[in-house]
Amino acid sequence: MATMSPPAQPGGTLRSADKARLAPPHVLDMASPMHLARVLWHYGFSPRYLPRVAFFALRSLPGIPFRILDRCLSWRRVRHTRLEKVPLFIIGHWRSGTTHLHNLLSCDPQFGLLTTFHSIASESFLGVPGLIRRLVSREELPATRPMDEVRLSLDTPQEEEMLMARLSVLSWDHSWIFPQKMREIFDRAVLFEGSPKLATRWQRTYDWMLRRLSLSHDGKRLCLKNPPNTARIRQLLELYPDARFVHIYRNPYVVYRSMVHMWTTMTLHWALQPYERQQAEDNLVYFYQRLMHKYFEDAPRIPAGRLVEMKFENLDADPLGELARLYRELSLEGFEQIRPRLESYLAGLGDYRKNEYRFSRDLVERVQGAWGFTLKRWDYEPPAVC
Repeated sequence: MATMSPPAQPGGTLRSADKARLAPPHVLDMASPMHLARVLWHYGFSPRYLPRVAFFALRSLPGIPFRILDRCLSWRRVRHTRLEKVPLFIIGHWRSGTTHLHNLLSCDPQFGLLTTFHSIASESFLGVPGLIRRLVSREELPATRPMDEVRLSLDTPQEEEMLMARLSVLSWDHSWIFPQKMREIFDRAVLFEGSPKLATRWQRTYDWMLRRLSLSHDGKRLCLKNPPNTARIRQLLELYPDARFVHIYRNPYVVYRSMVHMWTTMTLHWALQPYERQQAEDNLVYFYQRLMHKYFEDAPRIPAGRLVEMKFENLDADPLGELARLYRELSLEGFEQIRPRLESYLAGLGDYRKNEYRFSRDLVERVQGAWGFTLKRWDYEPPAVC
């Protein structure tokens, strides 16, 4: 099977084959033909990206028999499946440390995880999973994520949003593909504004996805991380009233710089529409404001003992201590048993270096003006400017 990286962007944005191979799995690559057509019809694409669209269309065809087989073999089982153990949701704004926390918790075998494999084989991983995994394993994946060099493999934990982008038009991940519609996608897919039916549609697809995932893990407690869910607490509690949550937050100045870097990287590889950087940065400011205000509004709905607030800088400085607190406050068992696994994982991160950023006075002033409500709440000081 061909590499998962789509063709280079017209005009030579991807300057070499080596750079193209760094591309993460595209959320439309190997999607079903019907879903691909629905998303493209809904959001539109620029003619300059027609080669990339044609690539996705061709890649959608080989998976048809496997999707049909999966549906025939698993539909009845999924329909009658309920989550036996309440899920643990990791939430927090993008670039706030959700991935690091998710990777740490993935060391605990009591959790079932949504992985890169599930994301790629979104509608076929239950049918004949052994065969599907062998086929998917032939795909060429980058060794790390391009935005932050975090390791990537078929077994790497992933966000549900990537899988949802292959199942529904209500997915934030479509914003990287259709940057001209970023704000519209955020308002509809994250905040469910525009129609009272949007939340119900999203809940139905999301719950079906988690039932499938639960089946693939024999009913284990699911440990899931998804930044857009930070604004979906009300909808998640309606589905799973006893769910546990951990919200991780980070210095907003760093989040801003990291988000701009992530946006630039993801749209480079994924976009099907041209875009303007300044408009995108304005949107990122808007998304943070709306997401965090929604979280502060709805977090009190979570019953006592089912939410842990975690500061990224504390997790970075004392990961074992912060994880022990998380297990204790959420009444999760088994921390001491997994401590050796955690220590081994952390030792393996010895050569990992976080992205480093410099801060201009204009950037600091923009964050202070737009996101001051979180700076005050979490007591972050402005960084040195240069």
